[in-house]
Amino acid sequence: MAKEIVLQLAKEPGVRVRVVLEVEAEAEEGFPEDLARALRENSNALKAEYGLEEA
Repeated sequence: MAKEIVLQLAKEPGVRVRVVLEVEAEAEEGFPEDLARALRENSNALKAEYGLEEA
C-alpha cells in the first residue's frame, strides 16, 4: 500500500518524494552489545540517525 502511494506521487511532474522510516524498540534488560554494534554500523553505512536508550 505505501509503495503504491509513493509511486503515484513520484510520477507527478514537479513532485519530490521523501520517505522517512522511524523505528522504536524497547528492551527491559537492555540490548546486547553485538546488536548495538550492528545497528551502529548499519546506521553509519546508511547515513541514518541512530540511538539506543536503555529502559
